[in-house]
This record gives sequence, C-alpha cells and structure tokens, in this order.
Amino acid sequence: MGRVFGVGLMDPLQPGDPSKVGGYRLLGRLGEGGMGRVFLGRSPGHRQVAIKLIRAEHVADPQFRERFAREINAARQVGGFHTAPVVDADPGADPRTHTQDLFVLKFVKP
Repeated sequence: MGRVFGVGLMDPLQPGDPSKVGGYRLLGRLGEGGMGRVFLGRSPGHRQVAIKLIRAEHVADPQFRERFAREINAARQVGGFHTAPVVDADPGADPRTHTQDLFVLKFVKP
C-alpha cells in the first residue's frame, strides 16, 4: 500500500480497474471483500468519496442484488457522527446494460 493524494494508505488502481464509473473518477483502491472492491473517487463536484463496486460474478445474481440493495437502504437510514452518509447508489441497474452497480459514500479520512 502507498500514500495517494494525501488521504492515507491505499493501493493504486490495478490493470483492469475502471478509471471512471457513474460520473465518478477513481483514484485508488481502499480495500476489498466478498461483495466487491472499495475505491477512493472524486465526484463531479470534486469531493472525495468512497465507491463500492460489486464483483462481476454477482451482477446477474438476483439474490445478491437484493442483499446489496438492503445494505444501501440500511446505510441510508442510519445517521450521525460515526457514519458516512450515502452520496449516491445504483443497486437496481440493469445487469444487461450496466455491469458496475455502485454504492457511494462520503469519504471520511482515517
């Protein structure tokens, strides 16, 4: 991991990573898990955001997409000092035309 744009430890984008998704420019990788990868991005308004993209193998799985939508809805319902607000989300994208479902949160520096 390296330091990118002064935001802390993060990996650079890897070959095959998108450089832009849903109007957000991706700057580096923050982490990954079973659902997908989380990237640091920049919004069209130049704000730093954390963007979760689901893994390609989950795109056509209706049960997974429902779970992803529930995660987004739960995140929208919680608020307060210790949670990052949801900036944008597209859990219902048509998997035939849009292969990158996204979940965008305000980026909170560690």
